[in-house]
Amino acid sequence: MSLDLKDKNILDVGSGNGYYAFRMLGQGAKAIFCLEPNLMHFSQFLAINHFIKTNKIRMLPERLEVLGMESTFFDIVFSMGLLYHQRDTSMHLSSLRNIMSDKGQLVLETIIAPKEYGDYLEPRGPYAAMPNVYYVHTDRGFQELAKKEGLRVIKSTTAVQTTVNEQRQTKWMPFKSFESAILSEDPDLTIENLPAPKRKFYVLEKT
Repeated sequence: MSLDLKDKNILDVGSGNGYYAFRMLGQGAKAIFCLEPNLMHFSQFLAINHFIKTNKIRMLPERLEVLGMESTFFDIVFSMGLLYHQRDTSMHLSSLRNIMSDKGQLVLETIIAPKEYGDYLEPRGPYAAMPNVYYVHTDRGFQELAKKEGLRVIKSTTAVQTTVNEQRQTKWMPFKSFESAILSEDPDLTIENLPAPKRKFYVLEKT
């Protein structure tokens, strides 16, 4: 799924250390504003940009919901890996919609639950060893949620299951990783006996 970033003003919510923002810059983005409340990631961004020295990427260690950016609008807004960590998913989508330009786009990546869960899977405890997962929407559930918040899906990818080759221990990351979150005898299930994570990208516009 391709996306034209050339000359676009972009917001990356929950941007980590800015890795994707630097990649967006390489795709011709005009400017990227990043929000990342984790101070370690914020410090990593400052260290990286000390060498790259670009003023086209700016980062604040804040959350979107507390900034009050009602009069600021972006051509493209990214929310990757955030929705299932939200206690109020409607508020998250509403906050994203409110800062999109009238013809802007929202790129959202999230975990998708199997359709037999109805609108969403509610773990009520850890999910894939993550303690702060509140709702894992099905495709139908997500599209219904988006519709209620004045958004429509214009593009989407197929759901792809996360593998131990993507998230794994290395000499740079010696801590527990994805292999400890799924059953060794059945990689389709998490250690909580729930469906293993499948990730999907959506591109949305205002209705």
